[in-house]
Amino acid sequence: MKMMKHWKISIWAVVILFLPVAVFAGEYHIEGQLVDKTPSMIYLSRYTDKAFVLKDSAIVQNGRFAFDGTLSSPLLYGLSTERDSSHPLTFFLEDSPVKIRLNERNLDIKVSGSRSDSLYRQELPRIDQKGYRLDSLIAVHPKSVVPAYFLIHNFAWSLDLHQLQVLRSAFSSELDRTLYLKQIDTLIVSLKKVDIGQRAPDFTLRDVQSRKVSLSDFRGKYVLVEFWASWCGDCRREMPIIKTIHTKYKDLAILGVSFDRNRPSWLNAIRQYQLGWTQVSDLKGWGSSLTSLYAVRWIPMVYLLDPNGKIIYKALTLVGLDQILEPYFKL
Repeated sequence: MKMMKHWKISIWAVVILFLPVAVFAGEYHIEGQLVDKTPSMIYLSRYTDKAFVLKDSAIVQNGRFAFDGTLSSPLLYGLSTERDSSHPLTFFLEDSPVKIRLNERNLDIKVSGSRSDSLYRQELPRIDQKGYRLDSLIAVHPKSVVPAYFLIHNFAWSLDLHQLQVLRSAFSSELDRTLYLKQIDTLIVSLKKVDIGQRAPDFTLRDVQSRKVSLSDFRGKYVLVEFWASWCGDCRREMPIIKTIHTKYKDLAILGVSFDRNRPSWLNAIRQYQLGWTQVSDLKGWGSSLTSLYAVRWIPMVYLLDPNGKIIYKALTLVGLDQILEPYFKL
């Protein structure tokens, strides 16, 4: 009997040892109050990557509403009385009872019961200040997803590969399977593939005449690939620069890749600014596969390729590009 008992204990030990490690999953409960209007419905959306995705809806009764659900880790959510709002009032939701007071007219949201939201709200007014030290926030809160969110949302677009890797390494390994760190890891992989000296990934999109155009069609020439969109203010401000470059460097091929969603807006911008070089788009906006293929998180963004298709320069602005191009062309 003692031997049998020993074997039972051993078997259970083996079972426990080989059970898969589960990603944290917790339950949340939201009790909310609307103070400025009395709509019939309210919508809960989750911020994924540059967009809010509708997750749930609730009936509003006497200005009050409630949500229940599960989540794998604290994440940024938004509330709005408009179903498809792109700018809901945001807060960090975690596995705890949360109370929310919402005033959409004044763009005000008050949250209690979420420690992650307290940190988010504490840092949010400072995050865009010059000299803000995200590394200091990570050092104090290495197990919090809030600085991970700030890194992927507010800082990653302006960081090079090494800077991003240094900040990524400062987080606790406990967060490795959380959404924002997985997004950062994916971005790091993409950045490695489009680093200086790497061969630019080929792609095929349709031009303004709906003809297929591939990057490899320009092999044998220096190629400037510009990611832009008609709705991008910085892109529009820098149009004179790229038009000057197009006029000056006759042997430089330019390929404009638009992150527009609306075809008429895209075509109107091409006509308005007289962009006389090849323009392509899949009209998927930030949902384009090229955002991950070329690690694009901000526009305008440019890549300069040599005749063999290798990346020799990349930047988040066209300013200074003329000086970069001069050594490659004998004018």
